[in-house]
Amino acid sequence: MQIIKKNIHLLAPILKGVGIVIVLILMGTTAYGWSLSKDMEKRFSGRRWSIPSKVYSDSAILYPGQLINAELFLSRLKGLGYRETAGTPSQKGEMRIKG
Repeated sequence: MQIIKKNIHLLAPILKGVGIVIVLILMGTTAYGWSLSKDMEKRFSGRRWSIPSKVYSDSAILYPGQLINAELFLSRLKGLGYRETAGTPSQKGEMRIKG
């Protein structure tokens, strides 16, 4: 019985030290996370892009036999930079209107 009490008295300071180390590690990790969060917030809250950007997300689904508004569709193609050619289109951005 005395041996167990003696071992408990030796073990208590070790457990107290381990507990203090764990609390210090948690506090340090929390402080580092908070600092990192503030740094990221400061870095990304300023100017969004340093280069101009374009969004290519507009799409039109076409299929054979579909009825479309020709004027609206032609206006859309011209807005995308397509140009009319007299012959068969041979390069990107060329179009030919038939009938």
